[in-house]
Amino acid sequence: MKIGIIGSGNGGTTLAYDIASKGHEVMISDLPQFLDNVKGIKNNGGITAKIKDSGNEDFVKVSTSENIKDVLAFSHLIFISTPAYGTKPIAAECKPYITEKHKIILCPGTIGGAFEFKKEIGYDYPDDRVQVSETSTLPYATRLNKPGCIEIHHFVKKLYFSTLPSSKTEENLKLVSDLFPAFTPAENVMFTSLECGNPVIHPAVVILNAGLIERTNGNFRFYADGITKSVGHLIKAIDDERIKLGKILGLTILSEPEIGVAEGYMKKANYLDGYNESEAFKDIMASPTLDNRFMDEDVGYGLVFWSSLGKLLNVETPVTDSLINIASILIKKDFKEMDLRSVSKLGLTTEIIHNL
Repeated sequence: MKIGIIGSGNGGTTLAYDIASKGHEVMISDLPQFLDNVKGIKNNGGITAKIKDSGNEDFVKVSTSENIKDVLAFSHLIFISTPAYGTKPIAAECKPYITEKHKIILCPGTIGGAFEFKKEIGYDYPDDRVQVSETSTLPYATRLNKPGCIEIHHFVKKLYFSTLPSSKTEENLKLVSDLFPAFTPAENVMFTSLECGNPVIHPAVVILNAGLIERTNGNFRFYADGITKSVGHLIKAIDDERIKLGKILGLTILSEPEIGVAEGYMKKANYLDGYNESEAFKDIMASPTLDNRFMDEDVGYGLVFWSSLGKLLNVETPVTDSLINIASILIKKDFKEMDLRSVSKLGLTTEIIHNL
């Protein structure tokens, strides 16, 4: 099978390696400003991967292009792996070349990604002529050491998959179930937009460790040292609001520690030991600055989306709102004013949400 990858960071490079290692032809590209990673893969002739648990190193051939349109011409099955800020510009690049034969999978959707992508390419959400799927998280814990070279720390045991519209979820899942047995069908893309744990954990840890981050330039273990009993209390409070949003929509949402256990990151489903004792998390260090992806993405896209959903559903989210306000003050970015990905910006109404 020929499979296209758009996005050449941690996730995209690892997807390209993993899919190619299973015997498929892969072509990878990216936005013009991120082509250094693509050029690195081209210079290497492919991707080298080190599997941390086994210590094994492997190499696979992967073709590249500096033009996203070539990836869409190469394959009708396209994985897009990008931070939240990349979804809209990638959709704009893809728009002229997408046909009704294409199947698009955002891996991950990063909370509302499928909505944003489909809106940007000019299709109504219920329109099944072009189907956009998303996953709740990446299938790996992975790091790009340098262009064309990755280190995979963990393979996720279970993650959720949904399609917009949801009537096409099973059909699209069948296309990739052999590639990714861990993909599990979800009710709809609102489920995958809520069943993402990053905004639950990351902003709380950054904010409550702000002084430590600035004093040490992030020289401490983010999960193992940064999450204490009181930090865990804040994480749970955010989690409770997220779960409540799901309940109002008739969705049974797992708690964040339960997600961690299901994915294989944690052995204990609680808000302290689960993180502190995780083998997958133990070596992950904090960011050297407060202005990082855990704020820009997890607050600016994640918490803002959930807060706006609460307002639409008449569900109060005071803890989530407080974290948005404090994060905005700490790094001097007004995330509510920026309105990067709210339900109103995506044109979502209660009627649309209940008919996904």
